[in-house]
Amino acid sequence: MKVFFCVFLAIFGAQAAHAGSLTLYFYPSPGLNWTSPRTIGASTITNSLGGQDHAIGHVDVEVACDDGTGLMAGATGAEMDATKELIMNEGYGLGLFFHDFPDGRLFQPDEIQAQLPGRYDSGRLSFATFKLTSEACARLVRYHREYVENGYDHHYGLANRPLHREGSGCTAFGVSFLEVAGLLDPRIEAAFARNLNTPPNWVGGPLTGNFIPVRRFFNILWPSRWLDDDESGFFIHFYDADLMDAWVRAAWAGDGNGLPGYPLASFERRGNALGLVFDATHVPVPRGEIWQD
Repeated sequence: MKVFFCVFLAIFGAQAAHAGSLTLYFYPSPGLNWTSPRTIGASTITNSLGGQDHAIGHVDVEVACDDGTGLMAGATGAEMDATKELIMNEGYGLGLFFHDFPDGRLFQPDEIQAQLPGRYDSGRLSFATFKLTSEACARLVRYHREYVENGYDHHYGLANRPLHREGSGCTAFGVSFLEVAGLLDPRIEAAFARNLNTPPNWVGGPLTGNFIPVRRFFNILWPSRWLDDDESGFFIHFYDADLMDAWVRAAWAGDGNGLPGYPLASFERRGNALGLVFDATHVPVPRGEIWQD
């Protein structure tokens, strides 16, 4: 019996010692209105030019492996002066959604850690933690290392697809970690994503050659609606930090319809910040290539 018990500890204890976790931190925006192209443009411009912190929302990522490896990062884009230039002087309008900023970077751990205490106090943050196997944790560390080594972090854009080597916006960067670990349950995808067909008369810049004046977004008489799927426009699929934050809060309120199929381990609170903790250690880890064509 003693020998059996020692073997049991050696096998299962070793697995526990080399497990880890993935945490996504969701920063809701100060308020965005997605009702129409006009309203999203107006609310984005108001937040951005008003100096609001994380004007369109944000997502950070933390990976902690029990072997001592890990990371803390979040994608960020151009300096505000560059964004103002595109909006104010170059008339990009919603063409900004499709723009690849070549001066992107990743937030460093100290930058993220400096924000968290205040967010925990205010509750202007939610999070989701996924308990991982050692294999999944190592795969995420490798993904982040290759992402940086290849310079993909220098490209930032809402429409960019990180696993296609295009760089990323902050929300897609966070979701890519779920995908790399095999955790992107279809219900998470549906809860986090927006799919919009943008009319060309709201898109400026090189895509159309249009110049979209800022005042158009504040003119309530200007016709504005998202196009249907069968109409000719500019389609965009992206992830919304406000939807991610709302997903956590809905679960706390008792609506679990959008929760994924692996067991919900617990609810967790950090100060006034609400979180969900999932045991994903039984989810199969992808074995194929990380990067996609």
